[in-house]
Amino acid sequence: MNSTAKFCLVAALGVFLSTGANASLRVLSYNIFHCEGTDNVVDIDRIADIIGRSGADLVALQEVDRMTTRSGIRNEVGEIGRRLGMEPRFERVIKYAGGEYGIALLSRYPIVETIRHALPTPEGMEPRHALEVVVDVPCGHGQTNRISFICAHLGLTNDQRVEQVKALLQSLENRGHPVILAGDFNAEPQERSVQLLEEAGFRSFGDPKLFTFPAPAPVKTIDYIMARDLPVRDATFEVIDERKASDHRPIFCEIELGK
Repeated sequence: MNSTAKFCLVAALGVFLSTGANASLRVLSYNIFHCEGTDNVVDIDRIADIIGRSGADLVALQEVDRMTTRSGIRNEVGEIGRRLGMEPRFERVIKYAGGEYGIALLSRYPIVETIRHALPTPEGMEPRHALEVVVDVPCGHGQTNRISFICAHLGLTNDQRVEQVKALLQSLENRGHPVILAGDFNAEPQERSVQLLEEAGFRSFGDPKLFTFPAPAPVKTIDYIMARDLPVRDATFEVIDERKASDHRPIFCEIELGK
């Protein structure tokens, strides 16, 4: 299969308003490695340019610095958000180098709620979190549909990831609207943590043959965009051929919503 994978998902449970109009939703996920490229240069503008060229409406970012000395004491997601005209949200995972390190989201749509999920992590290991925003997405005729968009960066061992996915799924049990989950799962498609998400109704927009890491010459897929209860007419998925700006490649999906 080439660098574009298309597939259709069944319209889910009638949770979207029936308006007779289709809407397009563009989603990007990127582990930006605190904006440090494979050339060892920290370049926030380079990352912002990549996101901007994609035209993404919703962006999930992992390994984001805020006011750390290693990244020049800059608010990375805040600067990217201002440049692109998107609303940012940041979730600190740890204090680091005089500032904070964590995950972040950007939205072109109004954010009506922000929810933080602390995921189970063994003592002594880097904490893991998921960050959720609830947004209102235009669907035509002046109407909007509510979606949860979640960024996750899972742990480094299989056992950690399984427990983290179980905890996140439990937190999402009562969502009465569609959920889009994106991020660096540190797991390949056949691993149990990914299978748990699929068993819970999440379907990946990716193709396991389209590798995402490491950026210069990817050999495995560990970055995902997935959705549950999202009525999809069609979707186009791409691993963006960006080899220098981070140690991961960004992934992008354009989703045509509708029955």
